[in-house]
Amino acid sequence: MILAYIYLALSLAGLSLTIWGALLGFKHFYVQRNRKLKLKSPVTILKPLKGLDSDLPDNLKSFFEMDYPQYQIILSVDHESDPATNIARELIEAYPHKDATLIVGDKKVGLNPKINNMIRGYQDAKYDHILISDSNVRVKPDYLKHMVSSLQGKVGVVTSVIVGKHAHGLGGQLEATYLNTFYAKSMFLAKRFGHSCVIGKSMLFRKSTAERFGGLASLKNYLAEDYMFGLATQRLGYKVAYAAKPVTQHIGHYTFKDFWSRHLRWGRIRKSHAPFAVAIEPLLSSAFFDASLFSYAASEICLISPLRAFILYFFIWGILDHMVHFALRRKIKPFYPLVWILREMMFLPLWIHTVMGQTVNWRGTIYKLKQGGLLEEQGPTQRISLWHKIKQKISYGALLPAVTKSKVKTPIMTGGIGNKTTTLKVAPHQETPATTGTDTKTTSNSQNP
Repeated sequence: MILAYIYLALSLAGLSLTIWGALLGFKHFYVQRNRKLKLKSPVTILKPLKGLDSDLPDNLKSFFEMDYPQYQIILSVDHESDPATNIARELIEAYPHKDATLIVGDKKVGLNPKINNMIRGYQDAKYDHILISDSNVRVKPDYLKHMVSSLQGKVGVVTSVIVGKHAHGLGGQLEATYLNTFYAKSMFLAKRFGHSCVIGKSMLFRKSTAERFGGLASLKNYLAEDYMFGLATQRLGYKVAYAAKPVTQHIGHYTFKDFWSRHLRWGRIRKSHAPFAVAIEPLLSSAFFDASLFSYAASEICLISPLRAFILYFFIWGILDHMVHFALRRKIKPFYPLVWILREMMFLPLWIHTVMGQTVNWRGTIYKLKQGGLLEEQGPTQRISLWHKIKQKISYGALLPAVTKSKVKTPIMTGGIGNKTTTLKVAPHQETPATTGTDTKTTSNSQNP
């Protein structure tokens, strides 16, 4: 009977957090707030490109057509041969009245490839207000107005909740469902608990603020440079604000493998920053797991049919998630509930895979994540099955050491959600190594090579 009460408490705690997160999201996006948009500051937009995202031309085009008085666009690719290079040049030619530049050739300042791609644009930025936006993001004409209006007073960085749209394939539908429920709720709950999350797909800040902790170069060896940026900004006494409107990630076609690899990487990033929070995720974030606990507790305490209790609990949780989804998208497709159920069934297998390793695959390169999010490059991708990894860990007795590995101090920042002893050491800005690759720059007034 004591176990039944414990299960009841855990399941009700998980449902309470879901209710809270859903209400916060619904209030933020569905209850419209009249606010005056302030348009005083010019903005530099950094757009790191890598390969061909789904509908990349239209994604980039939306940034050339924003309704904002003055902004600069810096597109960057790490190599001339990247297929996104020609698309960037064509757009710059198509909008000669826009202050747009293409930088070809990254600068190897660390292990994070996105930082290496952006750092030259960051150094060349004309304006103090800098917006970082990924290539799979598509925006409305008023996007920049809302972002700049939120960067006021003691706000150090403005980020956006991501809404997944235009999904194709099973992997794409699962990706959209995760973004529009689990991650949206998590962002609002994390902020309520004092750990606001910054999403690198849409983040606006002042360069003068970033330079106080060493600028983007100081984040060169962290995979989650966006999260670390938010953490560093808050340690300087600034706040993280969420934009009044979500920003769209144009998902396109995703295979199931793409979906699994992406969320495995995100899960292990979360684990490197907040191991305790990830350890209890099934207790607070899995509808199937919590519904199972509730059904057992209800049958033992209230003598209710376990099946009826499970269905009731799962139905309530589903309504709450659909409420968040509706607040973000303003519509729900007929097949969405089925995709949501499949997503919930996969939560535990994906969580188990997440906690069993420390490596992530980022664009063909394997990285090892240390505590605090520091990267250690492992080399090219090697295909090793999950079952083979499990057998290796058990055979060589490495399973326990992998779980209880000692803590590693990070040179700049450590900790995250669930870590009360988060520390920050502000490092002085240092000169970065020489640029590698080609040193080609195309501006809106230049001719194609």
